[in-house]
Amino acid sequence: MQTKKNLFQRASLISAKISFVISVVCGISLYFRVDEAGYQDPISASLLGSMFFFLFVGILLSIVGSSDIPSFKLDTSEKSEE
Repeated sequence: MQTKKNLFQRASLISAKISFVISVVCGISLYFRVDEAGYQDPISASLLGSMFFFLFVGILLSIVGSSDIPSFKLDTSEKSEE
């Protein structure tokens, strides 16, 4: 049974994609930053932490956005058929 995605789920999927893009940008920035400053630099550590944060936020939001959440509205059509 396929249910229609509500606004919250669609917003979660869009936010997940944005989080994945930000994670990739942090990873690319970290790759170029390590060459000149190394891993001991606080900015490099912050970029690594941000990369993992946005990666796992994207995973979580994509799971929330793709889950099958039932509707809790009362269906009056079933009641009239009885």
